[in-house]
Amino acid sequence: MAQSAPAADSANPQEFAVTQQLMQNARVAMREIASDDQARIDELVTAVAWSLYKPENARRMAELAVEDTGIGNVDDKIIKNQRKTFGALRDLLRAKTVGIIEDDPDRGLVRYAKPVGVVAAVTPSTNPAATPVNKAMMALKGANAIIIAPSPAGWNTTNATVELMRGALERVGAPANLVQLLPAPVSRSMTQLLMQQADLVVTTGSQNNVRSAYSSGTPAIGVG
Repeated sequence: MAQSAPAADSANPQEFAVTQQLMQNARVAMREIASDDQARIDELVTAVAWSLYKPENARRMAELAVEDTGIGNVDDKIIKNQRKTFGALRDLLRAKTVGIIEDDPDRGLVRYAKPVGVVAAVTPSTNPAATPVNKAMMALKGANAIIIAPSPAGWNTTNATVELMRGALERVGAPANLVQLLPAPVSRSMTQLLMQQADLVVTTGSQNNVRSAYSSGTPAIGVG
């Protein structure tokens, strides 16, 4: 049975305050892009993708990931950071996600896209740079904001990656708070609070993480 979101007095007050502030920041940022057209949204997605794809950034995040987690090797991480990001960008730019996405005059039907809301993204230590960027690209493609709950082991890398994305958004005139990160030390209880307050949860990781997402009371998509 899905769990309901905790009341403020039943959760850790400090963690509750942190997640509440992140959610408020995200909703304010979403309102700032609510009227953006498809071309503008695609500009934001491309900016975020390029922030990791740039060769110097792809290498730096790969080196940091191996240093932080002890998983994999730098050359393979560079390939992951670039190819996965470019492939996702190529597919995303082909899709309509803003405004009218289908007009069928024969049936008198018009389909409009609208944002889901604030996305909570749980990401693994195995890909602490590529996975957050790809999840952020997908959230932004629908004019959503995203808050990332990284694996504690990969927090340093994910934090550096999020700073790259936030900087890229600011350079194209978009609010940095479209992409945010849970602060260290990331705890299971704080991640659970985030999932319960978000509008959608996307989780990549262990079976326990996926089960936790599915039992959060929030619509969730998980793989692990």
